[in-house]
Amino acid sequence: MSDFIFTSKKDTKNNLVNSIEKYCLNKRDEVFFFNGVWGSLLLTKGWYYGYDPIETEQYICAVIGGPVLTGKNNNFENANSGSELVLGMWLQGVYKWDEVLSGPFIVIIVNKKSNQMYCITDLMMFLPVYSNKVNGDLALASHVDLIADYCNEIGNIDEVSSLDFIIHGCVTYPYTIYRNIKQLNPASVHAYPCPNSCLEKCSKICEDISVYWEPSENNIFPNIIDAAQYLREGIESYIRNIIKDNSNIAQFISAGEDSRALAGILPISHKRDAFIFLDKMNREGKIANKVANVFGLNFIYSYRSSTHYLDIISEASKLVGTGHQYTHAHSLRFDKINNLNSYDAVFGGLGSDTLLKLHFANKDKKRTKFPFLPQKLVSHEKCDYKNYEAYFSLEIIDLVKNRRDKHFHKLMRLRPNSAAEWMCIWPATMYIDIPNLYCNRRLFPSYEVFMCNASVKVASAAPTNWKINRQLFLRAFKPSLKTTKFMLHADGRLPYYSWKLNLPIHSSIWLYRKVKKKITNSNNNEGPWGEWNNVVKTSEWENNIYKVESNQFAFEIDNAVRQNILLDEKIPIISKVNLMQLYVK
Repeated sequence: MSDFIFTSKKDTKNNLVNSIEKYCLNKRDEVFFFNGVWGSLLLTKGWYYGYDPIETEQYICAVIGGPVLTGKNNNFENANSGSELVLGMWLQGVYKWDEVLSGPFIVIIVNKKSNQMYCITDLMMFLPVYSNKVNGDLALASHVDLIADYCNEIGNIDEVSSLDFIIHGCVTYPYTIYRNIKQLNPASVHAYPCPNSCLEKCSKICEDISVYWEPSENNIFPNIIDAAQYLREGIESYIRNIIKDNSNIAQFISAGEDSRALAGILPISHKRDAFIFLDKMNREGKIANKVANVFGLNFIYSYRSSTHYLDIISEASKLVGTGHQYTHAHSLRFDKINNLNSYDAVFGGLGSDTLLKLHFANKDKKRTKFPFLPQKLVSHEKCDYKNYEAYFSLEIIDLVKNRRDKHFHKLMRLRPNSAAEWMCIWPATMYIDIPNLYCNRRLFPSYEVFMCNASVKVASAAPTNWKINRQLFLRAFKPSLKTTKFMLHADGRLPYYSWKLNLPIHSSIWLYRKVKKKITNSNNNEGPWGEWNNVVKTSEWENNIYKVESNQFAFEIDNAVRQNILLDEKIPIISKVNLMQLYVK
């Protein structure tokens, strides 16, 4: 399934469809509808074969996403075979879901006889679930605007969450942009109602939450070699379970190392297409083409306009949901150009830097200026809110700080040595790049290999001194990188080698490029994504600023717009983009 909405009210199919088609449903898409005294459930058909919902005399079971069933045959014979196996495990009393399902997922089970509904989230909540509990009614959905629309909460904006999103690019867990809508727990079984209760109207919705996994710092590996082996074998197994003998597969490729690691694991027995989206054929594209040729991939590129990310703001925002950055919906529109939904599986490398390479750990700022230097961890640094104080009250800024501090202190209890890093990772709704997955999975059968359970568990267990400077990643995927051992990464280093061996190479290339750019005064975008410093100089950017109407969202946000926050050069560009997104209709 792609998306779902559940309500404890017995409602009509049309009412649910009216809400879901505004955000995540084309009118030609197939839907599945169930209702009874327990309530109503509507699901949209997804891209993952085997996971259509199944209904028995007593149960309904639906799976959102396309998880791998570990220890099971994933060659599903029927469109709902996977859901049938999941239901079977549930009936057998499975409670360690981290051992039986791998990858992003949501499982929904309805017991029609006992009027109980269960919702199971994945390890990191890569696929979020949102809840609304008002006046004794319960609603759950996989899209935040969908549930807000159905529950008449679209205009009930949480200003603290809005400012949080503008500044940080995400809404601090468990909040959302909407006051009465919250996120469910990651890695948990949510039972509605609690045992011996019922879904009758009451002043408070009962909820029983069983957490089946937490990302503790308990290191289960005796050494980095064992951790690297477990990681590689886990990802190889994940991929084997997805690819069938006749599978038509593709992957995203870049000039980086994650796509090389992936290309080295995908079976050479299959024809493999490799996609990249660029402003033009730049350094990134040329290196990616060479990498594709070495691995025997069919290199396919597409160009976007310089204002592409402004052009898709409305469509992409609707796809990923308010409070999630739309700018990560890189494949939107290119999915149709390249018929990505015609593949059985499209593989990506999202999450590798985040989970395995300390991307969000606090590192020495010298490395920001000189990227060839080794990573060095520093103490946790607070966000500087000074430039925002001219537009927002200290009261609302303090409320944002308090929410983030509360979540940080929870992580301090869970991960005292890496709370600052995991503040931006757990749950995955705190990970600002995660809308890339929200977009892709709704458009085609997307599989992010670094989000399999083996990767998540290694990321959780491995200490930072194993992950720093790519040590763990390099040990795990060096066999894949060997094929391109003398081929540069886009940033000027050789991914096959350690930072020590790369130091003279990386620093020399970095210096050469700096000098060349200064001499030629070039603003060319040599990377894979859009360059916002160039976008803000366009007339389209200016037009988007004037489209933002200052009386349509929330008081303090509207007031900041009236004070021309979008014209203030002290405010980061991405914060302005986030603000614009909030006003998209």
